[in-house]
Amino acid sequence: MQNKTYKLTILVTIIIYSILSLNIPLVSELSWMWADFKTSQRNSNTKMTFNEIAVVSIDDESLSQIPEKYPWNRRRMAKVIHQLKQSESKLIILDEYIQSPSSIDPSQDEILASVFLHAKNVLTQNNLRRFINHTGQDKVQISPPIPMIKRSAKSLGFVDFKKDSFLRLRKLSMMVKTKESQHQSLLLAILSQLNYYPKIINHSLQFKKDDSLVKIPLDSNDNLLVDLFNVNPKNQNIKDLPFPVYSFVDIQENRVSPSKLKDKIVFIIESNDQSSQLAQTQMNLILSKGLISANLLGNLLHSHAITPASRLSFHIILFLSLLLSISLAIKASPLLFNCYQFVLPIILLPLDYFIYSSLNSQSHLLIAVLANFLFWLLYNTIKYFQERAEKAEIRNAFSHYVTASVVNEILKDTSQLKLGGERKELTVFFSDIAGFTNISERLEIERLVILLNDYLTAMTDNIIIQNKGMLDKYEGDAIMAVFGAPINNKTHAIQACKSALDNQRILKEELWPRWKVAGFPLFTVRIGINTGPMIVGNMGSKSRFDYTVIGDNVNLGSRLESLNKVYQTDILISESTYQLVKDDMRCRMIDLVRVKGKRIPVRVYELISFKNTSSDAINEFISTYERAFEHYEKQEFQQAITILGEIKTSCRPKDGASKVLLARCQRYVNNPPPEDWDCVFEAKDDED
Repeated sequence: MQNKTYKLTILVTIIIYSILSLNIPLVSELSWMWADFKTSQRNSNTKMTFNEIAVVSIDDESLSQIPEKYPWNRRRMAKVIHQLKQSESKLIILDEYIQSPSSIDPSQDEILASVFLHAKNVLTQNNLRRFINHTGQDKVQISPPIPMIKRSAKSLGFVDFKKDSFLRLRKLSMMVKTKESQHQSLLLAILSQLNYYPKIINHSLQFKKDDSLVKIPLDSNDNLLVDLFNVNPKNQNIKDLPFPVYSFVDIQENRVSPSKLKDKIVFIIESNDQSSQLAQTQMNLILSKGLISANLLGNLLHSHAITPASRLSFHIILFLSLLLSISLAIKASPLLFNCYQFVLPIILLPLDYFIYSSLNSQSHLLIAVLANFLFWLLYNTIKYFQERAEKAEIRNAFSHYVTASVVNEILKDTSQLKLGGERKELTVFFSDIAGFTNISERLEIERLVILLNDYLTAMTDNIIIQNKGMLDKYEGDAIMAVFGAPINNKTHAIQACKSALDNQRILKEELWPRWKVAGFPLFTVRIGINTGPMIVGNMGSKSRFDYTVIGDNVNLGSRLESLNKVYQTDILISESTYQLVKDDMRCRMIDLVRVKGKRIPVRVYELISFKNTSSDAINEFISTYERAFEHYEKQEFQQAITILGEIKTSCRPKDGASKVLLARCQRYVNNPPPEDWDCVFEAKDDED
């Protein structure tokens, strides 16, 4: 059964690892959703300001106030750029690719180009196009704007966003390589014009700012993660962006103070409802690509870029999380395994948010949560159907030799059941009716069956099964039971002793009164209990088998039951059992005995009662007997005889074991034992 668990965990691990490693859209979407949630929470609690940046927006207000149909005459753009230059803006970023000459008046392009040349600080875009050629290869093509704009612009750069499976902008390419040369993004072009000398080294964007080296982490393809500040789904008001946004028409009409634009990096962008520059991005926001670029530039200038998690860390976290799931599935209890699925997200998700918001870094801790949840879900689903089949098989097999109640107990946790021989520490229980042969000879067979069935039913169903024992077999009037198998039970010795005490109590308090009325004979029961390593499992042939225990410790339990006849006791237990129950049970050390078939002697104890119900009189009686036995072991037989005399006035004046010990002491007073005497009683004829 353990092998089946190992195989199941390996199968589930392979499936989960494959699912998550393939980066399927559903898993990627969950990761992006969690990333968006973290960004939204951070933006709700943290406000950022990028004082170096300003945005001039061709917005709906501008479209409504300028009567000319959009796209406007390029003279308007030239005028606004001239005004920005007059306001001493540091850089002017035209978020527009001028693909072809003006269809209205070609002279407009000359005017715009001349303004570019005069300003000496205008950057505009190259066009980047990605396509797959006829051989199936991914290709990149860079197209500059019309020649006069290309010549007059201070610098050029492309804007190329990477999208997720739901077409949301997630990353920005920083550099691409074509057959001719390498091309820089618009952000790199801006950093270069600021004299920050940007370079990409080992997936890190590095530039100098204020005499210090700034390092911005990129992903494995040298892409910058899109990370927007201040905006969130609850508030898409552009007034809350980390930089001021002015309407194009306000700049055109000189309604903005030049001081607000002085020394600013100004982005001129399209952000109206008709613009082709609108795109879906983080948190499912619809924003202008120019606004996104401006926000990302602010991140770079303030070193707020998010460190992307590496693919190596993904596999490490995935491996470790699945390894932990495997360990819990194999070794932990089902309750702990299930609770772990609720505790893990409570620990890892806040930690992941802390890493993101405080350390500006992505992590794959969500993958650990997903991996463990998927493992738990798949493992329990497969195990459910597997256990249904196993339980049907076990129910059929165990119905041959145990009662239905025991089968149901076994089926509660079949993982502890091992069919076949297994070495385990168990407690074996033997009981036998004293003088049953005489009872059977003088009682009619029909009444004998009624009496015996009444006794066996009470002892088995009401005692052994209730105390988590397994009925091994009946042998006439004798009962053999095992505690600790097939269901593991750490308190098997205590449960066996409790069964023995319950046996005596129910026999005398419930069965005897009923039998007196029915005219049945009243008998006593002798019980022997031993704990130790035994072999437990299915024994027999393929067609006829029995689930039982074998071994020397089983035989010792049977011998202890027979020894009750010698000491006139009801319940005898071995020293190994005593050591496990001494804190809960009141016992009396009876003798040091070498039973038939055993070379090493064992101390034998009488089980008397539960410790918390033991009376002072019983405790005094036990103390008196054990003091006498100590003198007996020291060969101080006369002192032992004197102490044993006190038993006659105790709560058990007719105690059989005391009489046995007294007889030995009296014999040894007259006939001392040999010098090599070891105080061991040889129980050669202890069978009934």
